[in-house]
Amino acid sequence: MDLDADPKVEDERVIRAQRLSHELAQHTTIELFALDCASIWDNWVSLLSQTILPLGTSSRDSRYTLAFQAVEKAISTTQGVSQWLACVQLIRLFDTLRETIRKERAYTIQSRKRGATDDSIAITIYQNALEGKLQRCTILERRRIGKRWILLSKPSPLLLLLCSPHAGTIVCVSTPPIKILWLII
Repeated sequence: MDLDADPKVEDERVIRAQRLSHELAQHTTIELFALDCASIWDNWVSLLSQTILPLGTSSRDSRYTLAFQAVEKAISTTQGVSQWLACVQLIRLFDTLRETIRKERAYTIQSRKRGATDDSIAITIYQNALEGKLQRCTILERRRIGKRWILLSKPSPLLLLLCSPHAGTIVCVSTPPIKILWLII
């Protein structure tokens, strides 16, 4: 007797998935969507202008400090899609910094302490940019959430405009939600 093949259980799963889908899918008029897009676009362009650094920027350059401060301000002062985009930009900034640190180490421009990874150096730079206002565990949590937004928003961060506010609740929980969201969206 196969309990997994019970059609009643399958029907309940389908019904729950449909309910969740309706809660997550954003149902707005084109006018409201356009207004949201315009304000989010302005925030996104402003954040990008503060956080995209020229090639060859040293990991010790103060522009990283300013970029991390801009991202942190966006994460802590905005909500919804603007905050999600700031989380995406945080990960992009971390990736850029980590690659810079790797190159500096490869060309012996910068040495590192034994056991210090490129990630841990990048986290320390972020923590120092915020003058220690965030604990390391909070930074790690922000990176975890940012990585989830990156996964959800591929190939373009602006795909996050299609998600409803309920998506933020799912992304921020401790279990991996990405497969659920892909099925729903």
